[in-house]
Amino acid sequence: MSLVTHVCTNLLEYDEATWRSGNMDYSSTGAFDPPSGDRKNKSQMMNDIRNQVAIATAQELIQKVTHKCFVKCVHSPSTDFTSHEKKCLQLCVDRYLETWNLVSRSYSSRLQKDSFGGGAYGGQ
Repeated sequence: MSLVTHVCTNLLEYDEATWRSGNMDYSSTGAFDPPSGDRKNKSQMMNDIRNQVAIATAQELIQKVTHKCFVKCVHSPSTDFTSHEKKCLQLCVDRYLETWNLVSRSYSSRLQKDSFGGGAYGGQ
């Protein structure tokens, strides 16, 4: 689970708990549709949030890798890439994605471990 997904999940659970306790009135804002006891609605909402987070994460990854690799590899933009620029871009993107995946797996593992063990990133 990514940090953004983790945060969104916690916010949704907090909003639902706050609504149930009566400490916050969402009816005037329309920001939260109170659950009608149907777990399917909550499950669908969580799936929608996860999908939106996944799309935002992919867009962020594409934007970052494009910027970083372009700055690193393309020194004088023209209508075509030189063979050196193509090779540099290919290696840069590959390295960036490998690193991204390694960090994502490590962070996800750490979140899961900490949520079960009561570490700094989760659990009580």
